[in-house]
Amino acid sequence: MKEAFASALGEIERLFIKLEERVPSPEKVGRGESFAFRYKEQSGEQAIILKMARSISSLNAAALLLEAGYVQEVAVLQRVIDDFQEEIMFLGLALAEGGLESVHEKYLQSMFLDDFEDTDDLMSVLEKKRPFVSRKDIRNA
Repeated sequence: MKEAFASALGEIERLFIKLEERVPSPEKVGRGESFAFRYKEQSGEQAIILKMARSISSLNAAALLLEAGYVQEVAVLQRVIDDFQEEIMFLGLALAEGGLESVHEKYLQSMFLDDFEDTDDLMSVLEKKRPFVSRKDIRNA
């Protein structure tokens, strides 16, 4: 079973790389004395790539946790992965059907909002008003 999961995950990662190559890459953006990578276009396709990357990372983490006997923590990650998959479907179906609606645009605005633009004032994140798209709105779309 462990080998089958590893093999499937390896194939998922190979397919992900092929998909990732089809969207514009993130660019280096200055952050104080450091930098971060950010998508300039902030497109639905780029958002899907980010959610897929998080899904793959979470699957890898789940495998490690399961191997170490942390079954409840794996269940928590399963919930997170389910949410990522709903969000991928939410965006992917809209793109496949011809375009994003206002709920999708609001979701992207929230997703790409940079919480830490000023690395010298990390508490400013508490004052930011992030656009909110509920799980119900995602499912209804």
